[in-house]
Amino acid sequence: MGNRYPVSRGFINCPRRGRIDVEICFYCPRCEEVDLDTRHHSIQCNPDLAASPEDKVAFERLGVLELAEVLGNVRQACRERHVSKYQFYKFKNRYVERGLEGLKDSTTK
Repeated sequence: MGNRYPVSRGFINCPRRGRIDVEICFYCPRCEEVDLDTRHHSIQCNPDLAASPEDKVAFERLGVLELAEVLGNVRQACRERHVSKYQFYKFKNRYVERGLEGLKDSTTK
């Protein structure tokens, strides 16, 4: 059985991926239970806690891409995550070319 993490204003602080939208958790294979019906919203999951700081950055960037897909709106996802559309498309291209590894490095290639 995994750990329980609180949901606040539609976001969760995932130990693996950083701050993400709760909607992203619905598609995560590590998610075990979502409780949005009680007063204290929470998600129970069993994350791999061995994520490096580089992995967390990559997952945060991936979260922007996933949010845009869930919302069906790049502009809104960028606004919610405080990312420019230029950065979004740079992340998207790097993800398409190199997968999650392309999102790890912090330099802008």
